[in-house]
Amino acid sequence: MAQLLAKIAYGFAVAKYGLGKIQVAYVVPGILEKEKNIGRWVGCDRKLSRFLDPGNEPHAIRIFRNKENDIIGRVRLFAEFETPEYIVNVGRLKESVAVHLPKDRTKGRGKEAG
Repeated sequence: MAQLLAKIAYGFAVAKYGLGKIQVAYVVPGILEKEKNIGRWVGCDRKLSRFLDPGNEPHAIRIFRNKENDIIGRVRLFAEFETPEYIVNVGRLKESVAVHLPKDRTKGRGKEAG
């Protein structure tokens, strides 16, 4: 399950920021099974994000960057059934790119990449 969540978050992060803007993708070695550390990057805090409303969509996904320019994904599959929301630390944006990106101001959108 952790690999699946990492793949989803990584795919949405690439769609949002672009492959060339990601300095390091923490989850890729785990996705490719080159390392057995996927649990280091995928977890759950037992909270539901106020910014992660699936609306009429079956799943809710939000990709954003934190203060350290890490790319964070919040993924909730089959949200209509009150399933858990998972957090994925996807990777880190390049410093030169992060400076020029506007702050994330996503509110209440479900499935999104940008």
